[in-house]
Amino acid sequence: MPHSSGGGSHGGGFHGGHGGSSRRTSRTYFTGAHRYIYYNRVTRTPETTYANYDVRQSSPHLIILSIIYIPMIIVACLGGCISAFHYPSKIKMNYDTKIVIQDDADLMTDEEEEELMESLEAFQKETGITPAVFTTHHEDWKKKNKTLEKYAYNLYVSEFKDEKHWLIVYSEPEHPDEDYVDWRWEGMQGDRTDSILTEKVTKTFNKRLQNNLLKPDKYTVAEAIGDAFDRFTPHVMDSYIQWGMLIVVPAFCIGVTGVIIFVVINDSKQRKKYSNAILCDEEVINQVNCQYCGGVYIAGHHTNCPYCQAQVPFEYAKAVN
Repeated sequence: MPHSSGGGSHGGGFHGGHGGSSRRTSRTYFTGAHRYIYYNRVTRTPETTYANYDVRQSSPHLIILSIIYIPMIIVACLGGCISAFHYPSKIKMNYDTKIVIQDDADLMTDEEEEELMESLEAFQKETGITPAVFTTHHEDWKKKNKTLEKYAYNLYVSEFKDEKHWLIVYSEPEHPDEDYVDWRWEGMQGDRTDSILTEKVTKTFNKRLQNNLLKPDKYTVAEAIGDAFDRFTPHVMDSYIQWGMLIVVPAFCIGVTGVIIFVVINDSKQRKKYSNAILCDEEVINQVNCQYCGGVYIAGHHTNCPYCQAQVPFEYAKAVN
C-alpha cells in the first residue's frame, strides 16, 4: 500500500499487565525461598543458598532463547547490513505511466504546467517512477474530517492501481490571507518505489521543496515543485553506503548475542555448581566429617560421601525405603 514520503506546512517544518515472579537466589532467606545445600569440592565443606526455584534444574527459557533467538538476531543483522548498501536500479515501466498534473486549486498557468511536466518527465525517465502533482483547497479535505496525509492516501488509491507512482499534493485555503498563505503539502509513494525513494533520499527532496515554498516571491507553486524535481533528479539514482547503520547494526547484534551467550554460560556454570545440591528445609542440620577423606557433609541425606563416594556410616546415612 502507498505510504507517506514526507510533508510540510507553512507554519511548521517538513517532516499492561504484571509479569511473573523472577528466578532468584540469595545467601539469606527471603519469602518463598527454599534452602539448598551444595558441596564445595575445593574446601570440602557444605554451603547454603536460598532460592525460589529448583537450583538443580536449568531454565527451559534459556534453551529456547539460545536455539531460536540467536539465529533470528544473526538474520536480522545480515538484513540490516544489506540494507545499508543502496544501489538503486530503474523500475520497469510495465504499468500505466501517464503523468498527471491536476490543478484543482487553479494555481498554475498553462506555461507553468508545461514546464512542470518537463521536470516530471525527466524524473520518470531517470527512475521509472511516475510522478503526479495535484493541488487542492483545505476545505476539500477538512470538510470530510480528514488530514492532508489521509486525503493524499485516498487520492493515491483511487487514482493509481499500482505501487509505482509518487504523488505530490499541495493544498491551501480557498480564500487565503494576502499576507500569510497557510499552505501544506504531502507526498505519497507506492511500495514499489521504496528501493529508490528511501527515507534518506526523499529527505533531500522534501527539504528543497519546503524551502522553495517558503519563498513565494521567488517561486510560484509550480516552479517550487519543478525546481525541487530538477535539483533532485540528477542525484536520485546515486549509490551510497550508510556507514552508521553498517557499524551500529552489527554492534547491536553482537552485543545482544553476547548477553544471551553470557546468560546461557552463566546458567551452565550455576547448574554445575549446584549439581550435587540437596533440598534441606529442616530447622536443624547435622554436619558430619567423612572418616576417609575428611570432607564435611549433611547427615541423613546421603548413602555415600559426596566427595570420595565412600559408604556413609549407617547412623548418618539417608533412609532407604
